[in-house]
Amino acid sequence: MASGEYLIAAHTNDDLDLFTTADVPASQVGSQRWTRTWKVDETGEVGTTNLVFYLAGGNNFGLSSTYKLLVDNTTQDGNFSDATVISGVYNAGAQTMTFNTNLNDGDIFSFCGFEQILTIHSINSGPWSIPTTWDCTCVPTANDSVYIDPATNVTVDIAAEAAYLSVESGGTLTMTTPESITLGGNLDILGSVIITAGEITLIEHLNQVVNAGGNTVDLFDIEINKSGGSSVTFTNGTYVLNGTLYPTMGDIIMDAAPTQFIVNSISGVGGARIAAVSSSSITGNVTVRRYIEPGVEIGVALRLL
Repeated sequence: MASGEYLIAAHTNDDLDLFTTADVPASQVGSQRWTRTWKVDETGEVGTTNLVFYLAGGNNFGLSSTYKLLVDNTTQDGNFSDATVISGVYNAGAQTMTFNTNLNDGDIFSFCGFEQILTIHSINSGPWSIPTTWDCTCVPTANDSVYIDPATNVTVDIAAEAAYLSVESGGTLTMTTPESITLGGNLDILGSVIITAGEITLIEHLNQVVNAGGNTVDLFDIEINKSGGSSVTFTNGTYVLNGTLYPTMGDIIMDAAPTQFIVNSISGVGGARIAAVSSSSITGNVTVRRYIEPGVEIGVALRLL
Protein backbone atom coordinates (compact mmCIF):
# COMPACT_ATOMS: atom_id res chain seq x y z
CA MET A 1 0.00 0.00 0.00
CA ALA A 2 1.17 3.50 -0.78
CA SER A 3 0.75 6.50 1.47
CA GLY A 4 -2.83 7.75 1.51
CA GLU A 5 -4.40 4.49 0.30
CA TYR A 6 -7.24 3.03 2.33
CA LEU A 7 -9.69 0.13 2.27
CA ILE A 8 -12.71 0.12 4.56
CA ALA A 9 -15.55 -2.41 4.74
CA ALA A 10 -18.81 -1.98 6.67
CA HIS A 11 -21.70 -4.43 6.99
CA THR A 12 -25.47 -4.38 7.37
CA ASN A 13 -25.40 -5.88 10.90
CA ASP A 14 -27.79 -8.72 10.03
CA ASP A 15 -27.48 -11.66 12.44
CA LEU A 16 -25.31 -14.49 11.16
CA ASP A 17 -28.12 -17.02 11.63
CA LEU A 18 -30.15 -15.33 8.87
CA PHE A 19 -29.86 -16.75 5.34
CA THR A 20 -31.39 -16.32 1.91
CA THR A 21 -31.44 -18.39 -1.28
CA ALA A 22 -33.18 -15.72 -3.35
CA ASP A 23 -30.32 -14.17 -5.32
CA VAL A 24 -27.36 -16.56 -5.43
CA PRO A 25 -25.59 -16.97 -8.80
CA ALA A 26 -26.76 -19.74 -11.14
CA SER A 27 -23.61 -21.75 -10.40
CA GLN A 28 -24.52 -21.75 -6.69
CA VAL A 29 -28.22 -22.68 -6.91
CA GLY A 30 -29.07 -24.79 -3.88
CA SER A 31 -26.71 -22.88 -1.62
CA GLN A 32 -27.65 -20.23 0.90
CA ARG A 33 -25.90 -17.00 1.73
CA TRP A 34 -25.80 -14.79 4.76
CA THR A 35 -28.24 -11.91 4.49
CA ARG A 36 -25.46 -9.83 6.00
CA THR A 37 -23.54 -8.02 3.26
CA TRP A 38 -20.42 -5.86 3.33
CA LYS A 39 -19.66 -2.79 1.18
CA VAL A 40 -16.17 -1.59 0.31
CA ASP A 41 -14.84 1.95 0.20
CA GLU A 42 -11.39 2.25 -1.38
CA THR A 43 -9.09 5.22 -1.79
CA GLY A 44 -6.28 4.62 -4.26
CA GLU A 45 -5.49 1.05 -5.25
CA VAL A 46 -4.82 -1.17 -2.26
CA GLY A 47 -4.42 -4.32 -4.34
CA THR A 48 -4.98 -7.89 -3.24
CA THR A 49 -6.61 -8.40 0.17
CA ASN A 50 -7.04 -11.44 2.42
CA LEU A 51 -10.58 -11.81 3.78
CA VAL A 52 -10.85 -14.28 6.67
CA PHE A 53 -14.27 -15.49 7.87
CA TYR A 54 -14.30 -17.01 11.37
CA LEU A 55 -16.94 -19.74 11.35
CA ALA A 56 -16.78 -21.24 14.84
CA GLY A 57 -19.49 -20.83 17.46
CA GLY A 58 -22.43 -21.89 15.34
CA ASN A 59 -21.50 -20.03 12.13
CA ASN A 60 -20.02 -23.07 10.36
CA PHE A 61 -23.28 -23.66 8.53
CA GLY A 62 -22.26 -25.62 5.44
CA LEU A 63 -20.05 -28.08 3.67
CA SER A 64 -16.58 -26.52 3.83
CA SER A 65 -15.68 -27.37 0.22
CA THR A 66 -18.72 -25.38 -1.03
CA TYR A 67 -18.04 -22.09 0.77
CA LYS A 68 -17.69 -19.21 -1.70
CA LEU A 69 -17.18 -15.47 -1.58
CA LEU A 70 -19.75 -13.59 -3.64
CA VAL A 71 -18.62 -10.17 -4.90
CA ASP A 72 -21.16 -7.90 -6.59
CA ASN A 73 -18.64 -5.89 -8.61
CA THR A 74 -20.67 -5.09 -11.72
CA THR A 75 -24.04 -3.54 -10.88
CA GLN A 76 -23.00 -3.03 -7.22
CA ASP A 77 -26.70 -3.04 -6.27
CA GLY A 78 -26.57 -5.78 -3.61
CA ASN A 79 -28.22 -8.38 -5.86
CA PHE A 80 -25.83 -11.33 -6.04
CA SER A 81 -27.39 -13.08 -9.05
CA ASP A 82 -24.61 -11.59 -11.21
CA ALA A 83 -21.89 -11.75 -8.55
CA THR A 84 -18.36 -12.99 -9.13
CA VAL A 85 -17.87 -16.35 -7.34
CA ILE A 86 -14.50 -16.76 -5.61
CA SER A 87 -13.10 -19.94 -4.03
CA GLY A 88 -11.03 -19.91 -0.85
CA VAL A 89 -9.09 -22.10 1.57
CA TYR A 90 -10.76 -23.78 4.57
CA ASN A 91 -8.84 -24.41 7.81
CA ALA A 92 -10.62 -27.20 9.70
CA GLY A 93 -8.77 -26.71 12.99
CA ALA A 94 -9.31 -22.94 13.19
CA GLN A 95 -12.67 -23.19 11.39
CA THR A 96 -11.82 -20.29 9.10
CA MET A 97 -12.31 -19.59 5.41
CA THR A 98 -9.75 -17.35 3.70
CA PHE A 99 -10.21 -15.62 0.35
CA ASN A 100 -7.53 -13.74 -1.60
CA THR A 101 -9.01 -11.13 -3.94
CA ASN A 102 -8.76 -7.56 -5.19
CA LEU A 103 -11.75 -5.57 -3.96
CA ASN A 104 -12.67 -2.26 -5.56
CA ASP A 105 -14.51 0.84 -4.45
CA GLY A 106 -18.25 0.20 -4.22
CA ASP A 107 -18.02 -3.60 -4.30
CA ILE A 108 -20.54 -5.45 -2.15
CA PHE A 109 -19.74 -8.94 -0.91
CA SER A 110 -21.35 -11.80 1.00
CA PHE A 111 -20.63 -15.45 1.84
CA CYS A 112 -22.47 -18.60 0.77
CA GLY A 113 -22.32 -22.38 1.01
CA PHE A 114 -24.38 -25.52 0.69
CA GLU A 115 -26.01 -26.44 3.99
CA GLN A 116 -24.90 -29.89 5.02
CA ILE A 117 -26.49 -32.17 7.58
CA LEU A 118 -24.30 -35.20 8.23
CA THR A 119 -24.48 -38.15 10.57
CA ILE A 120 -20.90 -38.48 11.80
CA HIS A 121 -19.35 -41.33 13.82
CA SER A 122 -15.97 -41.42 15.52
CA ILE A 123 -13.76 -44.15 14.09
CA ASN A 124 -10.56 -43.37 16.04
CA SER A 125 -9.66 -42.01 19.45
CA GLY A 126 -8.25 -38.53 19.17
CA PRO A 127 -8.96 -34.78 19.20
CA TRP A 128 -12.30 -33.44 18.01
CA SER A 129 -10.45 -31.09 15.62
CA ILE A 130 -8.71 -33.84 13.62
CA PRO A 131 -10.65 -35.00 10.53
CA THR A 132 -9.28 -38.55 10.83
CA THR A 133 -11.14 -38.93 14.14
CA TRP A 134 -14.38 -39.06 12.16
CA ASP A 135 -15.78 -41.28 9.42
CA CYS A 136 -16.53 -38.22 7.26
CA THR A 137 -12.83 -37.17 7.28
CA CYS A 138 -14.06 -33.77 8.33
CA VAL A 139 -14.68 -31.75 11.50
CA PRO A 140 -18.34 -31.74 12.66
CA THR A 141 -20.30 -28.52 12.21
CA ALA A 142 -23.35 -27.05 13.92
CA ASN A 143 -25.63 -28.90 11.46
CA ASP A 144 -24.36 -32.41 12.13
CA SER A 145 -25.51 -35.33 14.27
CA VAL A 146 -22.41 -36.66 16.03
CA TYR A 147 -21.92 -40.09 17.60
CA ILE A 148 -18.94 -41.05 19.74
CA ASP A 149 -18.84 -44.76 19.06
CA PRO A 150 -17.75 -47.67 21.30
CA ALA A 151 -14.01 -48.12 21.89
CA THR A 152 -13.25 -44.50 20.92
CA ASN A 153 -12.30 -41.58 23.16
CA VAL A 154 -12.78 -38.12 21.63
CA THR A 155 -11.08 -35.17 23.33
CA VAL A 156 -12.58 -31.70 22.90
CA ASP A 157 -9.67 -29.45 21.90
CA ILE A 158 -11.53 -26.69 20.02
CA ALA A 159 -14.80 -24.77 20.25
CA ALA A 160 -16.77 -27.83 19.11
CA GLU A 161 -20.36 -27.79 17.88
CA ALA A 162 -23.07 -30.16 16.73
CA ALA A 163 -26.81 -30.32 16.17
CA TYR A 164 -27.03 -33.53 18.21
CA LEU A 165 -24.45 -35.42 20.26
CA SER A 166 -24.58 -38.99 21.53
CA VAL A 167 -21.85 -40.60 23.60
CA GLU A 168 -22.60 -44.21 22.79
CA SER A 169 -22.26 -47.08 25.29
CA GLY A 170 -18.55 -47.93 25.37
CA GLY A 171 -17.56 -44.53 23.98
CA THR A 172 -15.89 -41.71 25.92
CA LEU A 173 -16.02 -37.93 25.68
CA THR A 174 -13.12 -36.09 27.36
CA MET A 175 -13.00 -32.39 28.29
CA THR A 176 -10.03 -31.43 30.46
CA THR A 177 -9.17 -27.98 29.05
CA PRO A 178 -11.22 -24.74 28.89
CA GLU A 179 -12.84 -25.54 25.53
CA SER A 180 -16.54 -25.77 24.75
CA ILE A 181 -19.25 -27.77 23.00
CA THR A 182 -22.23 -25.87 21.59
CA LEU A 183 -25.31 -27.99 20.88
CA GLY A 184 -28.49 -27.06 19.03
CA GLY A 185 -30.23 -30.36 19.82
CA ASN A 186 -30.33 -33.17 22.36
CA LEU A 187 -27.42 -34.65 24.31
CA ASP A 188 -27.43 -38.38 25.09
CA ILE A 189 -24.76 -39.66 27.48
CA LEU A 190 -25.00 -43.43 27.23
CA GLY A 191 -21.26 -44.05 27.63
CA SER A 192 -18.57 -42.31 29.70
CA VAL A 193 -17.61 -38.68 30.10
CA ILE A 194 -14.43 -37.30 31.64
CA ILE A 195 -15.20 -33.62 32.16
CA THR A 196 -13.01 -31.60 34.53
CA ALA A 197 -13.04 -28.28 32.62
CA GLY A 198 -14.77 -26.57 29.73
CA GLU A 199 -18.36 -25.65 29.00
CA ILE A 200 -21.38 -27.26 27.38
CA THR A 201 -23.67 -24.62 25.85
CA LEU A 202 -27.26 -25.46 24.88
CA ILE A 203 -28.76 -23.08 22.34
CA GLU A 204 -31.49 -22.78 19.67
CA HIS A 205 -35.20 -22.07 20.02
CA LEU A 206 -36.35 -25.70 20.24
CA ASN A 207 -36.78 -27.71 23.42
CA GLN A 208 -33.75 -29.85 24.24
CA VAL A 209 -33.23 -32.94 26.41
CA VAL A 210 -30.08 -34.05 28.24
CA ASN A 211 -30.29 -37.80 28.91
CA ALA A 212 -27.74 -39.45 31.23
CA GLY A 213 -28.84 -42.96 30.32
CA GLY A 214 -29.30 -43.91 33.98
CA ASN A 215 -25.67 -43.02 34.75
CA THR A 216 -23.98 -40.56 37.09
CA VAL A 217 -22.43 -37.82 34.97
CA ASP A 218 -19.84 -35.28 36.15
CA LEU A 219 -20.14 -31.92 34.39
CA PHE A 220 -18.23 -28.67 34.65
CA ASP A 221 -19.66 -25.42 33.25
CA ILE A 222 -23.09 -25.46 31.57
CA GLU A 223 -24.77 -22.52 29.86
CA ILE A 224 -28.46 -22.51 28.95
CA ASN A 225 -28.90 -19.78 26.33
CA LYS A 226 -32.13 -20.36 24.43
CA SER A 227 -34.77 -18.19 22.83
CA GLY A 228 -38.49 -18.29 22.12
CA GLY A 229 -39.52 -19.64 25.53
CA SER A 230 -37.92 -23.03 24.91
CA SER A 231 -36.50 -25.31 27.62
CA VAL A 232 -33.79 -27.81 28.52
CA THR A 233 -34.82 -30.93 30.46
CA PHE A 234 -32.29 -33.00 32.44
CA THR A 235 -33.52 -36.58 32.77
CA ASN A 236 -32.69 -40.23 33.46
CA GLY A 237 -29.65 -40.03 35.71
CA THR A 238 -27.60 -38.13 38.27
CA TYR A 239 -25.84 -34.94 37.19
CA VAL A 240 -23.01 -33.66 39.38
CA LEU A 241 -22.08 -30.07 38.57
CA ASN A 242 -18.50 -29.16 39.53
CA GLY A 243 -18.36 -25.78 37.80
CA THR A 244 -21.01 -23.14 37.12
CA LEU A 245 -24.55 -23.39 35.76
CA TYR A 246 -25.24 -20.24 33.70
CA PRO A 247 -29.05 -19.88 33.27
CA THR A 248 -28.75 -17.09 30.70
CA MET A 249 -32.03 -17.58 28.83
CA GLY A 250 -34.62 -20.34 28.64
CA ASP A 251 -36.29 -22.64 31.15
CA ILE A 252 -34.41 -25.41 32.95
CA ILE A 253 -36.41 -28.47 34.00
CA MET A 254 -35.11 -31.14 36.37
CA ASP A 255 -37.10 -34.27 35.66
CA ALA A 256 -38.80 -36.24 38.43
CA ALA A 257 -36.99 -38.87 40.52
CA PRO A 258 -34.82 -40.82 40.07
CA THR A 259 -33.24 -37.88 38.18
CA GLN A 260 -30.95 -35.81 40.43
CA PHE A 261 -29.09 -32.57 39.76
CA ILE A 262 -26.36 -31.88 42.33
CA VAL A 263 -24.42 -28.64 42.71
CA ASN A 264 -21.24 -30.00 44.21
CA SER A 265 -18.89 -28.12 46.57
CA ILE A 266 -15.58 -29.82 47.30
CA SER A 267 -13.63 -27.20 49.25
CA GLY A 268 -14.08 -24.36 51.69
CA VAL A 269 -13.09 -21.72 49.12
CA GLY A 270 -14.66 -22.93 45.88
CA GLY A 271 -16.82 -25.42 44.07
CA ALA A 272 -19.91 -25.46 41.96
CA ARG A 273 -22.49 -22.68 41.86
CA ILE A 274 -25.52 -21.38 40.01
CA ALA A 275 -24.89 -17.99 38.41
CA ALA A 276 -27.42 -15.16 38.43
CA VAL A 277 -30.78 -16.19 37.00
CA SER A 278 -31.89 -13.56 34.49
CA SER A 279 -34.26 -14.48 31.63
CA SER A 280 -34.65 -18.03 32.84
CA SER A 281 -36.37 -20.28 35.35
CA ILE A 282 -35.44 -23.51 37.13
CA THR A 283 -38.09 -26.05 38.08
CA GLY A 284 -37.68 -29.37 39.84
CA ASN A 285 -35.31 -30.47 42.58
CA VAL A 286 -31.73 -29.26 42.83
CA THR A 287 -29.46 -30.50 45.61
CA VAL A 288 -26.75 -28.09 46.78
CA ARG A 289 -23.85 -29.71 48.64
CA ARG A 290 -21.86 -27.39 50.88
CA TYR A 291 -18.38 -28.21 52.09
CA ILE A 292 -17.91 -28.03 55.88
CA GLU A 293 -14.40 -27.55 57.21
CA PRO A 294 -13.26 -30.13 59.78
CA GLY A 295 -13.43 -28.69 63.30
CA VAL A 296 -12.54 -29.56 66.89
CA GLU A 297 -14.51 -32.48 68.21
CA ILE A 298 -16.51 -31.57 71.29
CA GLY A 299 -17.51 -34.25 73.77
CA VAL A 300 -20.59 -33.85 75.96
CA ALA A 301 -21.08 -35.80 79.19
CA LEU A 302 -24.48 -36.18 80.75
CA ARG A 303 -24.80 -37.00 84.46
CA LEU A 304 -28.07 -38.47 85.49
CA LEU A 305 -29.14 -37.80 89.10
